[in-house]
Amino acid sequence: MMKSSKRPNMRDPSSLMFLRNFDIYYPLGRTNRHDPLSDGGKLMAPMKFPGFSFSYELGKRLSPTEQSEESCHPLFIYSHDEGGSSVENNALLWSLASRGFIVAAPYHGPFPQSLHDRPREVVNVLNYFLSDQMGSPFTICKDGDGKTQVAVGGHGLGAFTALAVANGHTMPAKLREDFPVLVNAPDFAADTRFKVVVASSPRTLDFNGYALFNSEQGSSGKTTIPDLEGKGVKTLVLGALLDTTSSIANNVDPITNTIQCEVEPDPVNGRPKQKSGRTKQTFRADYKFAGHSGFIDHCPLHEQLEN
Repeated sequence: MMKSSKRPNMRDPSSLMFLRNFDIYYPLGRTNRHDPLSDGGKLMAPMKFPGFSFSYELGKRLSPTEQSEESCHPLFIYSHDEGGSSVENNALLWSLASRGFIVAAPYHGPFPQSLHDRPREVVNVLNYFLSDQMGSPFTICKDGDGKTQVAVGGHGLGAFTALAVANGHTMPAKLREDFPVLVNAPDFAADTRFKVVVASSPRTLDFNGYALFNSEQGSSGKTTIPDLEGKGVKTLVLGALLDTTSSIANNVDPITNTIQCEVEPDPVNGRPKQKSGRTKQTFRADYKFAGHSGFIDHCPLHEQLEN
């Protein structure tokens, strides 16, 4: 049962009522750095509903003496694509855990309700980690200003989620018109605790014909996303040249048009390539042989990198 002092406030959209079940990948001793799958630990966190809870585990919960010798770890929260789950990127999440990250991967519901719920579910995973309900001896690292070191990333609609969490999201009018469940959905204010975003094959301005963000077209003819302007969040954008689900032109380019990623033509394929020696906070890489599923376990990433 949830403690009475932490019982979800049904009128508060930032309360733990938006906490779904999620996978947790804990960093262990990292004795074998050559095999990232050999020393990560995966657990299932409690599934929470107002009034009751239950939990189960995959693997073995570790005692403090079995855990990593490091005093703190950065937290990475991963958001899956529409119709997917955290299992779709199990190898990546294990690998991050083996390199010292605490990784949390929530399970999201279906579109269109998920456009409202997803950012709040990610925020409440962080709130849960920072609350006294977590019961974990692991500590999330803080920077020199005392701020928690937290990154958020995702694939497809999960990349939209990551961008919305860190930058904020204003619901487009067309989505409100076509989906009654979103008519009165409040906009989402940026959560400034998230310092880094990783967006792979992001869905932004074309998700089954719908724009998930509002957009503008400047005098230069480039399309931008106002919600992403001026936030200063460090962002890594990964595009896939063979992606027919979330095309680069309609989904990736508007991001880097907005956050002014400096690029130059790649001499091999002519696509934008990140300049070296930049001072900007945005990084972009387009993978020549990758499709939309190229960043999840179904298509081993190492094969694409080798190509």
